[in-house]
Amino acid sequence: MQAIKELLKQLAGIWKELGLNQKVTVMAAAFAVFAGLIAVLIWGGRI
Repeated sequence: MQAIKELLKQLAGIWKELGLNQKVTVMAAAFAVFAGLIAVLIWGGRI
């Protein structure tokens, strides 16, 4: 559990260092991965 807390602390520190354009890019990439995962799950359920 301590390792997870440390990881979250490091990620928060990295996030604070990112510029606005980088934050937008990270969020867009995360959304694309999530949307792709949902699409695969839907597509896989139809077979």
